Amino acid sequence: MRAWIDGFRQRPLWLLIALTMLITILLAVNQSPAKAHGFLIRSIPASGAVLDRAPSRIQAWFTEGLEPKFSTLGLTNEKGETIPLDQDGVSPTNPSQLAARLPAGLPDGSYIVTLRVAFADDGHVVTETFPFWIGTRSGNIAAIGPTSTALPLEVVWRIFTLTALNILFGTTLLYQFVLLPGWGNRQYRAGKLPPRVMLRLNILVAAMLFLAAIGSVLALLQQASVLFAADLSTVISNGLWSIVLNSTQFGSVLSIRVGLIVLTGVVEAGTIYLSERQPEFVTLLWAVNTVVTGFLLGTLSAGSHATGSTLWPIAATGVDWLHLLANSAWVGGLVALAATLPVALHSLVGGERRTALMAVLRRFSALATAALALLIVTGIFSALLQIRQPSDLPGTNYGLTLLAKIALIVPLLFIALYHHLVTAPGRFSALAVRLRLVERFENLMGSITLEAGLGIGVIALTALLTATPPPIPPEAQNKLEPPSQQVAVDDIQVKLSVDPGAVGSNTYQVSLSRAGKAVVGTQVKLQFVYPALDKRSGLLPLDDTGDGTYLAAGDDLERSGQWEALVDVSDGTAPIRAAFHWDVPDVAPTTTSRQPQPINWLSAVSIVLVGAMLLVPGTLHTARSLNLQRESVMIGLAATIGTIVMLLLGAWLLADAGQRSDALRNPIPAVVNPVLADAVSVTAGRTLYEAKCLECHGANGAGDGIQAAKSAPPDLRDKLPVRRDEELYSALNPHKNLATLLQLSDQDRWNVINYLRSAVFAPVNQAR
Repeated sequence: MRAWIDGFRQRPLWLLIALTMLITILLAVNQSPAKAHGFLIRSIPASGAVLDRAPSRIQAWFTEGLEPKFSTLGLTNEKGETIPLDQDGVSPTNPSQLAARLPAGLPDGSYIVTLRVAFADDGHVVTETFPFWIGTRSGNIAAIGPTSTALPLEVVWRIFTLTALNILFGTTLLYQFVLLPGWGNRQYRAGKLPPRVMLRLNILVAAMLFLAAIGSVLALLQQASVLFAADLSTVISNGLWSIVLNSTQFGSVLSIRVGLIVLTGVVEAGTIYLSERQPEFVTLLWAVNTVVTGFLLGTLSAGSHATGSTLWPIAATGVDWLHLLANSAWVGGLVALAATLPVALHSLVGGERRTALMAVLRRFSALATAALALLIVTGIFSALLQIRQPSDLPGTNYGLTLLAKIALIVPLLFIALYHHLVTAPGRFSALAVRLRLVERFENLMGSITLEAGLGIGVIALTALLTATPPPIPPEAQNKLEPPSQQVAVDDIQVKLSVDPGAVGSNTYQVSLSRAGKAVVGTQVKLQFVYPALDKRSGLLPLDDTGDGTYLAAGDDLERSGQWEALVDVSDGTAPIRAAFHWDVPDVAPTTTSRQPQPINWLSAVSIVLVGAMLLVPGTLHTARSLNLQRESVMIGLAATIGTIVMLLLGAWLLADAGQRSDALRNPIPAVVNPVLADAVSVTAGRTLYEAKCLECHGANGAGDGIQAAKSAPPDLRDKLPVRRDEELYSALNPHKNLATLLQLSDQDRWNVINYLRSAVFAPVNQAR
């Protein structure tokens, strides 16, 4: 027993690491289910809606993209009976939309919608329900908010993975920038460090690779367990993990991570293999692993909260990666240093020991200071993306976890400051002398071990933070509506919404009301027109979802600019036309995005400034050390400028070629229709057509009018889809009928053309 106790006393770092990880895991196990990382922003029918008639579809929009194979929508009635659905799943035109078609003739009563979705960015799976009623409201059914399952196991694998990857990168970085400059000696051919030091570093790398492999296996099993709602034994026995690995975004990122772990292991094995055979390559292979382990950390950022950020998601992911790199350089390097120093210094005494220790501690202090500066500014940037108001800190699990992390960092900073004052006081030399810190140099080993243990605690809390859902953003709480417009035609109010309202895939919603009451049971068709290029979509029929709402989806808005949206409503009587001018941007003014605040810009600028402060001095020093001639510098600058100019010129030529190609495919018409095809224009066109064209072309353009036998007019239904407006405009001036030439004003001609473009003349196969 005595020997066992002495063994632990000789390994205080590993005892602290094990104890910290155990405490964090226990905290994770006691965590209650938490709300999701992605959020429902709106649904049709809305939660708690009371409908006059049964809807034909259910649709739900979320703040993030969904995994199609693992996102489902279900419906039950008040008796708990399952209602069969058709075409349920993620919309093919919008990855953040879940939809299903309902059977016809649902009876009056209460219904509960169950949404079980898997978010593609981070793999989190949530379930929530909401009710709606057909007819009258009965009972008191409350919506159940989203919950997250299997949180403890997720926290465990994140702790294992984050700890391992932090120490891996920290170890390789420590070797390159601290140990080699401080202790490097050419007499040690394999790695230029004493064999006992290289052995300890290799053991540390191997141990962290093993821990990272365990974390990856647990991550795959946990994700499969959540996606399939199955226990681990079922996941393993049925091979469900392979489906997750091969068919989800989470699996793709995990595959890259595992591949990089294997690559790191292969390179590490190469350093050991070549140590005796070709030792001069060992240092190069360690440099390779520094790069590989840096990318390994990037796979964690690819599945973090940052990827789903509603503000600057690409920049947020990059900053998260930089934050991980800085944390690894400091804490991961500190752990590697604490593990290496006892082995490296055990045979040294007196001044020799002091000199060797000072050689690495001063270099590590400089590295840690730079990493700490980056860690602070990137941490503030990332926190401001998730913490939107002060109440989010004490009022959410995410905020409390963040406070716990900050509380643990504070003593860590004081210990780091103590080490800095002892080893490299710089401007604080007077303070170090006054506190007699130099005399405490021999006691640094214990405080370094303590700092490393606290650093492991910070890593563990960081892992817990990545598994803890951030506060619900206001854009999800407020259920913001998509871009919409409304016009009145006769006595009907027609409201059109396009979500998200930009180039690409969109969902179209038309709401009809008359005297404040929903207009139901009508046929609604939608068409988009781009006058500048005389392009138009097909006639798109909308589904009646009940309560005066009609829905469809498509990718008709293929370019930015001024479009016209034409809505035709037919309820068995004379059809009506509602027309809208619609400005379509390249980037969607989505309900899930937000505008940066001054504090966001300030935090972004601080990252740039800190990066410049760290990089510029080193770059200038390197430039001076190269002792370059003025002519060489001028040639280098000229080559750089020339390369940039060539790249810009190439980009311009590619863009110009694309524009020319687009112009050939979509020539600009000589005459552009300036008249909006609204109800007034279509009605005027119909009057002119019936007065001057009906006797030949017939009521719907089939060429079957009463005078058709004499003039043999073409079937307009076949001609119109392949004729541009400018061709019709030219054909109508003048246009010969049986008796005389048609003399129409410009306004009349455009009105007739707008009527010819209406649903009256559309071929049956054009409606989608």
